[in-house]
Amino acid sequence: MLSSNNILSPANGSPIIVPSQDIVLGTYYMTRGVADRKGEGKIFANIEEVQAAYDSREVDLHANITVRMQGKRYETTVGRVLLWEIIPQVDILELRHIQVDAEEEAFKILDQIHNGNAFEGLFKKYSQSPDKENNGFIGKFSFNEFRSIFGCKEADIESLFSLKPGDTSSVIFADHAYHLFEVISKEPAIPFDTVNEVMDKRMLRQLVDYVYRNLGPKATVILSDRLKDIGYKYSTQGGLSIAIDDMIIPAAKWDILNKAEAQVAEIGRQYTEGLITQGEKYNKIVDIWAKATDDVANEMMESMKMEPAGGKDSKAG
Repeated sequence: MLSSNNILSPANGSPIIVPSQDIVLGTYYMTRGVADRKGEGKIFANIEEVQAAYDSREVDLHANITVRMQGKRYETTVGRVLLWEIIPQVDILELRHIQVDAEEEAFKILDQIHNGNAFEGLFKKYSQSPDKENNGFIGKFSFNEFRSIFGCKEADIESLFSLKPGDTSSVIFADHAYHLFEVISKEPAIPFDTVNEVMDKRMLRQLVDYVYRNLGPKATVILSDRLKDIGYKYSTQGGLSIAIDDMIIPAAKWDILNKAEAQVAEIGRQYTEGLITQGEKYNKIVDIWAKATDDVANEMMESMKMEPAGGKDSKAG
């Protein structure tokens, strides 16, 4: 029950450590796309090119761009690519494997693979593992899942997860046997789609929840700390503020007030005629004006949403 372990709410299972206030303001600012910004429409081969272009001031933070990553082309913004770089990068490997009891035999099989023999034919001939009946496929694994199942050396796991699809591992000793693994596919545990949105508080909550359920508590804490840093950085850089002039008086305000006054007059009449007590009159009037206040505030927020966003050096967006 240590506070450091309280990542999820006992009430509903949703994350407790969700970013708020200035952190949300910063991530919202950096992931928002704005039309006609410098670099709009540019196409990049990878995220490194985007970072280099942004550092060189060739593209604006809010420019709408196309970038290739994870074997796909994404319509996104520069800010979302920068946010993606703080996401814990963990891969999921789909594996096929050969298991033998003798080290000498394992190296013999590895030599045959290096000489051009197909992994598929060799596991049928040599593998002593139960998954032989499943064509050697053992499923998809994250780094931590692989370590917990096979219990091999950390260096061996790091070497395996650095391989590309189609590559074969070196001989790995685990669970009293010798193993060779072939990488069938490799994909990120956290896809880019999770951050390819305008990141408001709701989206940040979903991101933290997704990372916790797929990568565990350690990665979640690391991500939350990075979100704090990048959120404060861009909320400061954005210089976002709000003033009394930004408070738009909604057109529906007077209708709401007139309706509330009519209801209060009716409550006064009921009290005068003895239909309700002094206490009931007081409570009803308080409720009427509290609701009127909320209704005006909601109308104001809706009106502000419709206002174009822009500055002295930019077009509305």
